Amino acid sequence: MSELESGAARHALAEPLSVEALVERVRAGWAPKYVLFWGNEAKGRELGTECLSQWYPAAFEVEGVRFPTAEHFMMHRK
Repeated sequence: MSELESGAARHALAEPLSVEALVERVRAGWAPKYVLFWGNEAKGRELGTECLSQWYPAAFEVEGVRFPTAEHFMMHRK
C-alpha cells in the first residue's frame, strides 16, 4: 500500500472534526458511535462516562460560591 493510500485509509477511519465532515460521512453510510451514559458512580478505578453526569462530584467555584456538582450550579442559577 502506498503512502497516499495508507493516508487515505487513516482519514477514512478518523472521526470527523467538523459538522460538514460529519454530514458527509453520515451521508456516505458511516454511523457515529454514541456515548450513552446514566449515573455518576464509577464502575472501576478508571475514569469513565460517569464524569459526564451533572451529578458527578467535581467541585468548582463561581463568583465566590462553591458548587459540589454542575447540577447544584444549575439549580442555583434558576
